[in-house]
Amino acid sequence: MSRFTVGQEITPKSDGELLTYGKFYRIEGFVYGNALVVDNYGNAHEITDCYGLTREEYEQAEREKDPFAP
Repeated sequence: MSRFTVGQEITPKSDGELLTYGKFYRIEGFVYGNALVVDNYGNAHEITDCYGLTREEYEQAEREKDPFAP
């Protein structure tokens, strides 16, 4: 069971060849418990729970980098 839900937007914890940190990808479904998103090239791509961040987690991580950010 994933901590994500269909329709939720997530971003990877770091840049990669197929996904970009800070760019949000909508979850289209699940495959073997991994979130299924459409990557930068229009192909289906899986994101595990430990590799993805929700918008709230992303914003918290950015605030921790810069404590004066809104």
